Amino acid sequence: MRLELDKTTDYDCSYCAKSKLTPKRDSNRKLKMINGLSPEHRVYHEKAYEGDEKEIHACALVLECTNPKCQMVTIVAGRLVAIPEYDGMLREYETTFTPYFFYPPVNVVPIPHCVPETICKEIQRSYALFFADPASAANPLRSAIECFMDEASVQKERKGEELTLHVRLTEFQKTNLAVAELLGAVKWLGNDGSHYGHGLTHDELLKGYRVFLHAAEKWFDDPEAKVKTDAAHISKGRTLTEPK
Repeated sequence: MRLELDKTTDYDCSYCAKSKLTPKRDSNRKLKMINGLSPEHRVYHEKAYEGDEKEIHACALVLECTNPKCQMVTIVAGRLVAIPEYDGMLREYETTFTPYFFYPPVNVVPIPHCVPETICKEIQRSYALFFADPASAANPLRSAIECFMDEASVQKERKGEELTLHVRLTEFQKTNLAVAELLGAVKWLGNDGSHYGHGLTHDELLKGYRVFLHAAEKWFDDPEAKVKTDAAHISKGRTLTEPK
């Protein structure tokens, strides 16, 4: 996961959610960076020797919303790697910036408007950890499935004992097979994030976000699906073929 220092990002502004974030520049068109290589430091008109090692910097960059009515800023901290390239006496740097944290956190994948706030909060907790530690980010994603079950009014306890997420998904599956199978796949991803040695990747977690949000949109934006489940809860498994 890299961020281009000279290009607008693909991330929406967390304040207005209408426009993208772009690296902020001062009145002299210089990037606003902290502890990183600023544009004027990328070129050194001095004698440089072949074989110099690459430079690694802790870096904070200011991003600005491209919406002129917003222009709120987001801070991103990460790792800047500068690799020297030489042209005679001139030394230039090829730089790459890997983000670890955004504040406020950005939506890694856009969240549909139909998703309830309780679920959004868990997804955003996951987004806050996504760049730094995908395995840790998988835990709140799993918690989002618990919230999903609550919002879908799936039984939480039985005979005074709290039901596991797996059991609740099994119950949900009886009336919503397609959505339950999508959520089940994400649950396994969350489990992997909790176990030593699985080493989730950013790509795997991105797929988990997309599957989960697709399932959420399929459920929360489909009145017919919710009505069918509500009817199943009312009937409690009873059918019209049973004796009166």
